[in-house]
Amino acid sequence: MRIATLNTWGTRGDWPACLEMLRAEFERIDADVLTLQETVLTAEIDQAALMLGGGYHYAQQSVREDGSGGAVRGQGITTASRWPIGEVIEVDLNVTDRTGEFACTCLITEILAPAPLGRLWVANHFPDYQLDHERERCL
Repeated sequence: MRIATLNTWGTRGDWPACLEMLRAEFERIDADVLTLQETVLTAEIDQAALMLGGGYHYAQQSVREDGSGGAVRGQGITTASRWPIGEVIEVDLNVTDRTGEFACTCLITEILAPAPLGRLWVANHFPDYQLDHERERCL
């Protein structure tokens, strides 16, 4: 089983060039399960699907960045799996008033892998990033 994680940095920078490189690298590593941070999901774009192509099932963060405060609108986290996804539990990590401007969460995803692996649980943890918010990350 191959597992990978990556902060995709949304669609910032030279997104077309990044997309080309990410597609090639994701194909090369051929991961079974991926946890991705800062993926964009809106009516216009599903960044995870664009990068990974077919053959994956997705668990997507439900409450994403609204575009205020400099974040890309629709930015959040995604878990992708070659195997079907069962239950998805989304843990709200907005634990104090200081985290309200950031869509911090943890996606806990049940992966229905074939034998001999069987059912797996994967946590994609995306807490408050601000350097002076150590207390919130610990909570």
